[in-house]
Amino acid sequence: MMIMLMNKFQTKLFSLSILILLCNTQLSSSRLHLPFKRTEATTPPASTTTTTSTSTTSTTTTTNEDEPFHEFNFDDPLEFCVSMKGNGYKFSSYIGAFARISEELGSIHCATGGSSSSIMVFLMESVAINPSTRRCNGGRRPCTDLEKRRREALLFKSFTQVPLFDGLYSAFLQLTDTGGGGLGETGPDFVLGILRALANRGFGDLVNFVDLAALFHLLLQSPRPRLHLEDLIDEFIPGLFAALPNDAFVRTGIVNFNHIAELFGRIGDFYSGYGPYNNRGMEQWLDRCNELFVGLSWDEAIELDGGNLCEADFLRIYNQFLRQRGNLRFVRSRLDEPVGTHRYALVVTSLIVGDAAAQWRAASEQYRQWQDVTFSPSFDDFRYGYFGDETQLDRVVANLRADYSDRIRAQRFEPLVGYTWKETLSISPAEPGLSPGIPLNDDMIAVGGWSDPLRVNVAYGLGPKRVIAVVVRNDTYSFERRAIGLLGASEEQQEELYSNEVESEVLKELSNATGVWCMDWGFISDFNVGGLFIDGYYNSPLLTTDDFLSRASNSDPNTLIRSCSGVAGI
Repeated sequence: MMIMLMNKFQTKLFSLSILILLCNTQLSSSRLHLPFKRTEATTPPASTTTTTSTSTTSTTTTTNEDEPFHEFNFDDPLEFCVSMKGNGYKFSSYIGAFARISEELGSIHCATGGSSSSIMVFLMESVAINPSTRRCNGGRRPCTDLEKRRREALLFKSFTQVPLFDGLYSAFLQLTDTGGGGLGETGPDFVLGILRALANRGFGDLVNFVDLAALFHLLLQSPRPRLHLEDLIDEFIPGLFAALPNDAFVRTGIVNFNHIAELFGRIGDFYSGYGPYNNRGMEQWLDRCNELFVGLSWDEAIELDGGNLCEADFLRIYNQFLRQRGNLRFVRSRLDEPVGTHRYALVVTSLIVGDAAAQWRAASEQYRQWQDVTFSPSFDDFRYGYFGDETQLDRVVANLRADYSDRIRAQRFEPLVGYTWKETLSISPAEPGLSPGIPLNDDMIAVGGWSDPLRVNVAYGLGPKRVIAVVVRNDTYSFERRAIGLLGASEEQQEELYSNEVESEVLKELSNATGVWCMDWGFISDFNVGGLFIDGYYNSPLLTTDDFLSRASNSDPNTLIRSCSGVAGI
């Protein structure tokens, strides 16, 4: 039995290691090798917020590509907004999409996301305020609109070189090698061996050792250790999403999402030019390498004359930043800023409130005591929470009430004002199967950003002329349906929200998008960072008939938008 469970553990732990080491941005300089009908916007109401905001001082582009770019202002018309569905550790597919959008359509100043795509919203805002994209020719003149957005596209492409996956495969082999990995075969030795291996194989701060150690301690005292061992093993698999257990919202999580937020915060600081950022060096790097990378992936560009030097110089500047930042005791950080400080940015998390929140607290205590968990919330106590700036959220609420008052999402929209990026990136990606619920207050529990997968109507609520929905082809929304069912939604309500067979809310939102960036990341290997980038950059059609969006080289006016859903005949 233990051998069988060990095999199950190895398989599932491998999946978790993908997510954990996705975020492992240590100082390695090793390079990753890539294989290969919306109405007019509503005027926002006057804000009464006390949340700090620099919304009148931050950057946009002009439609004349040969003139200097114009500084962004929240009062200017917004050409488009990008809404994204979360895709877990295959998050790098968004990098390709954002690079292509920046190169061919314009600077991205608006994005909505949730779960893993909340990270991309954060990085979008960071790139948008990067000082090195503003001045060209050695800093002697302002960049033109075309130059600026191409520089932004190159910054997005450079994400693939941040050493997120360094050492992943070898670490996994060491971790699951019972001969050399220190894992015992039975009982306490097995449990302690797992703890030692996790601590010694580079997982470090990304593992929630406080909760994990407590869980192992309970396991050793459990009256049903084999059953609880299976529960424990299930904690290690992000792929659990397809078959959530009934106690998914209270299970102890082993991923330290606070530290994941800190790791991406360092990346955000670099791309926004905070801390010990070498602006002069990056300006020179962008001057020299920008044109070389236009229309190409990173690996394609470095094969050209000068490409290797561009790569070496970027890694030198990036690693220098990390080293110098590590020596600073106090440093300004993007994580400390409220969501939406610099650009239009909204991030979703699912919420349970009222009686359901009280039930959750009782069920959490039952789980900690190895008792049978009783958690049967009413769907009436479910909300769609959105982190963002108060002015932006006021605008969304007004537009949703005016245009989509019959939709469940509009009726249950809950503004979450004043949260920092540190808090937001620690909460929205923390989904059931990886984390238990996270209390926001006594009456409100956050359970991850999965519930509103498309975010199209919310994006329209910000007032753009167009919305580009970045989605995956033939999505069945199986995880969303299972999770919302555990939170009290009936089969009929699940169909109304997520079905591809009836006129559901997701299909209505997909049809409402001006364009759909139709990706196909589902078939791509977990480790294939290059393949995911290529899928987003080259292989995903932009389904649209809009004249502005049709400027993109991947635009396809001949395929109906909703064909990306896999529904025949529409």
